[in-house]
Amino acid sequence: GLFPDFLVGTVLYVLIIIGGLILLIIPGIVWAIKYQYYGYLIVDKKLSPFAAIKESGKITYGHKWHLLGLELVMLGVNIIGLLLLGIGLFVTIPTTSLAAASVYRTLSGRK
Repeated sequence: GLFPDFLVGTVLYVLIIIGGLILLIIPGIVWAIKYQYYGYLIVDKKLSPFAAIKESGKITYGHKWHLLGLELVMLGVNIIGLLLLGIGLFVTIPTTSLAAASVYRTLSGRK
């Protein structure tokens, strides 16, 4: 099933990010952006965890600054939702999740 692959992909992703954060903050942020679509690729393309991490790196290549900007905007939107007594998160989290899914579809060629 997809769950074991998704779980292994998540562990790989977290280990990569922790490794980057241990080295320096910047590599952790870069790697988080580079590999963020691993889960979509496991579910959508039925890739193995390692293949999904690799493919996420490929589809985000050349888009890191745009993706960083999007991540910062989504973070800001979710912080606003949190400031509204947390209730706003019921709107902002689904909205930012849909935005991330839309970007994935564009990057993976499924506009």
